[in-house]
Amino acid sequence: MSERIEIAETGQILHNGHRVTASSIWERHAIGEPGTPVLLRARVGVDGGLADEVVIGDAVAIGDETWRVEEIVEDPDHGRGSVLLRRLD
Repeated sequence: MSERIEIAETGQILHNGHRVTASSIWERHAIGEPGTPVLLRARVGVDGGLADEVVIGDAVAIGDETWRVEEIVEDPDHGRGSVLLRRLD
């Protein structure tokens, strides 16, 4: 089993039967919270559910596994970044 997975922005991967997506990668305040710090953020969704907004260090549950957001890459030149997750358990 992989210890790291990378999800391209607007892409989808299949991990242990779960569909995982990444989208909306750019520097911003937390959605709906204008007083928060401007950070590179992404939205990560699992199995078509509501995508959660994440920053580096946040935990993401994929099935029974817990993953940590290790890196978020924005690519303004080509329009497609990525999110790198590292397995915690």
